[in-house]
Amino acid sequence: MDTIMHYATVDEIYSLEQGDNIHPGQEKYVFTTTDEDIELKKLLWTTILYSGRDADCTTAHKEIME
Repeated sequence: MDTIMHYATVDEIYSLEQGDNIHPGQEKYVFTTTDEDIELKKLLWTTILYSGRDADCTTAHKEIME
């Protein structure tokens, strides 16, 4: 679950950490705006959603709360 959460948020966290210090051409993003990358992000978030809805998945709940 930790890996899924990491890849679901890696680009957003990077943007927040860098703030205004990101210069064009120096971005270190993992995902792009291609259809494949967007589909993968959707699948990651769907996995997180369904893991969170499962009452027996306490590990997922802890990761999501953190």
